[in-house]
Amino acid sequence: MEQDSLTKNGKPAEASSQTSVQTTNVVPPAGPGQVTGRLHGRHHHRPPRQRMFAPELVKPALLDSVRKLSPRDQLRNPVMFVVYVGSILTTILFFRALSSPSAAGGESAGFILAISVWLWFTVLFANFAEALAEGRSKQQAECCAD
Repeated sequence: MEQDSLTKNGKPAEASSQTSVQTTNVVPPAGPGQVTGRLHGRHHHRPPRQRMFAPELVKPALLDSVRKLSPRDQLRNPVMFVVYVGSILTTILFFRALSSPSAAGGESAGFILAISVWLWFTVLFANFAEALAEGRSKQQAECCAD
């Protein structure tokens, strides 16, 4: 109890001629795009920002989105695999509707084509988004590894 009233130099708080005031530095949060200071002894630098649809990322992503149409790649994502199978089935149904309209269940070939196009667009866009994200992460890993 008596120790609580002692200052750093061992004198009682009342007898101390100098009063020590401890101050704390309050650092405001970093804004967008600002370097946030030190991280584990090293400065944390963000890689230079590039455009989202930079040509050096989009061209390989377009090719990869077509390469990922194999059933083996589609099986990794069950939801997109179901959309993939649905797009194949509606494409088959479209060609059946062209040859004999009554075999397609009474729906017009144009309607079936529209559904098929939307399903294929969904599959290709999902593959493109995944390939673009992989390309950006590879680029970021190469940038930060240096």
